[in-house]
Amino acid sequence: MIDMERIRRLNNYDTDALIAVLELNEDRLYAWLDLGSVTVVRDDLDASINYVKALREIIKAERPDYVSPYEALLPI
Repeated sequence: MIDMERIRRLNNYDTDALIAVLELNEDRLYAWLDLGSVTVVRDDLDASINYVKALREIIKAERPDYVSPYEALLPI
């Protein structure tokens, strides 16, 4: 289970910092899944996907108009 409050605290409740973390994780996940890179986001693919989903949920709640550059590219 992803602790959303902990994610917020680790980023000092800064939405811009959360967006940067999201985009970094999406970039790595995209490289790993779609480009066949050996880049590993986390030890477990399911955990990586769930982490990205949780970040997206947090950010969408705070900034409904935000659209991630990888949202259309990652089928999650």
